[in-house]
Amino acid sequence: MKRPLNLLVPLLAALLLTPATTTAAPPAARADRALEAAEQLLSPSVTAASTATSGREATLVLRDLARALPELGRSDRRRAREILARPVDKDDPEGDYFGREAAASPICDSHFCVHWSKKPRHAPATADGDSSGVPDFPEAVLAAAATSYAIENTALGWRDAKSDGNRGARNGRGGAGQVDIYLLDLGRQLFGYATTDTRRPRRTEPGYLVIDNDYRGFGGNPLELMQATMAHEYNHVLQFNYDVYLDDWMFESTATWTEEKVFPEINDYLRFTKAFSRFPWFPMAEPRSAGVKLYGSALWNHWLDGRLGPATIRKAWEAGATVKPRDFAVAAYERAIGEMGGGSFSRQFAAFAAATAEINSDPIFPDAGLYQKVRRSGQLGPKPRKLKLNHTAYRLYRVRAAGTAKLIVKVRRGTRSAVALVGRRGASTGGEIEIASKYLARGGRAAVELADAGSYDKVTAVLINADGRVRGSSRTYTRDRRTFRARIG
Repeated sequence: MKRPLNLLVPLLAALLLTPATTTAAPPAARADRALEAAEQLLSPSVTAASTATSGREATLVLRDLARALPELGRSDRRRAREILARPVDKDDPEGDYFGREAAASPICDSHFCVHWSKKPRHAPATADGDSSGVPDFPEAVLAAAATSYAIENTALGWRDAKSDGNRGARNGRGGAGQVDIYLLDLGRQLFGYATTDTRRPRRTEPGYLVIDNDYRGFGGNPLELMQATMAHEYNHVLQFNYDVYLDDWMFESTATWTEEKVFPEINDYLRFTKAFSRFPWFPMAEPRSAGVKLYGSALWNHWLDGRLGPATIRKAWEAGATVKPRDFAVAAYERAIGEMGGGSFSRQFAAFAAATAEINSDPIFPDAGLYQKVRRSGQLGPKPRKLKLNHTAYRLYRVRAAGTAKLIVKVRRGTRSAVALVGRRGASTGGEIEIASKYLARGGRAAVELADAGSYDKVTAVLINADGRVRGSSRTYTRDRRTFRARIG
C-alpha cells in the first residue's frame, strides 16, 4: 500500500531528528501496539492524513499483527483475528463488509483468482467491453497479476507464493491454491495491501491481496495505479514465502523495486525516491524506517541490479532466515552480494552513495534523468568541518576548486566508511562523470584527489558511513554517530 507523498514527507523530516537505533519492547507491549496500529489504520473513519502518522503501510501493520497473535490476550486475539479475516470470511466482524460474491466471481488462471462483490459500494464498474459477462476491471486486474507473475516468478526466478489450498475457493472456482485478489472500495487512503490469514504465525506464509475497486480519485491514471500496486503487493506475497520476519525497509524497498521491473513504463515509484534524495543522512538500513524513505530505498536495489544483476535481490531474500543475526537485512544483503562477486555490503553501499551524487547521469539507474537531485549539505572548503553520521548514511557537499581538488578526511577508527570526490562535465542529465574514492575498512585517515577540478561543471565531496554492524540479538547498531572531519586541501 502506498500513500500520497506530500502527507508523509513532513512526518519524515520530524522523525529524522531522532537517533537511528533499534529498541526492544516487551513482547506483550509490542503485541498491544500492533493491534492498536491495525485498528487505527483500518478503521472506517480513518483519513489519509491520520494514516500518515504511522509512517508505515498496511501490509506491514497486518504482518506485525499476525506475528503478535500468540502474545495477545483472549479477547484481543479475537479482535486481531477479525481484522486479519478475509473480506468474505464469516468471522468478519462486519459480516457484509464484502457482501455476496458476484455470480461471475471469481475469475481465475493457474496462479490467481480475482474476487468481486455484488454489493454496490464494492462492486467494480459494470462496463464489459468484450461482452464476456465479466466486468472489464476484474479482467484488467487478472492481466496485471499475470504480468507480475511472468516477470517476478518466471523472469526474475522468485519462488511461487505459498499455496493456501482451497482457502479462497468460491462458486466452484479457485481451489488450486491460487493467490486470491479481492476488490474493495478502500476509500482514498489505501491503494491496497497484502496480508496472511494464518491462525499461528510461521516464518513462511500464504498470502492474499486486497486492492481498490476502481482507483478513481487517487490522482493518477486508474489502470496504471492498479498495475503498479499489483506488482508491488504481489511481491509482498512472494516475500511471505521467504521470510516474514525480515526488516521493514527490505520489504518495501524490494516491492517498490519490482514495480519498475514489471511495469517500467509507469514510473509511479519515482515519487517515493524523492524522500531518499532529500534525506541521504538518514540511515537507509533502518529496521523500521520512518516515513517513505523505505520505499525510496528501491534505488539501492536498482543499483545492485545494475551492478551485480537482479538475482542479488532474490538471493538476499533467500538468505534472510539463515544469516546472523537471523532476519537481519544487512546480513542478508551481505551474503547475496558476496555470492554475486560484489565483495561486501559496506563496499557496495559506499559505491552506491558516491554514485548518487550525480544520479541523473548514471545509466545504472533505470530512470536516471528523472530523479530528484540528492540534497547537498552546504559547501566544503579549506576550513575543517566536523560532523557525525549514523550507519548507512552519507552527506554530500559542494566543492569549488580551480586546480587539483584534494579531499582530506579523518574518520573515527573502527568505522567501515568511504570518501569520494565526484566531478561532472556537461549537463546534469547525461553528463560525463569522474569519481575518485577510497574505502576505509577500519576508518582512519584518507585523501582523494580530482585533478583539474576547475574543468568540471560540478564537483561534490561525499562522506559515507557504510557500516551496518549490530550488537547481538538486540540488533542495535554499533557504529552510529561516528565522527568525520573533512576539508578541501
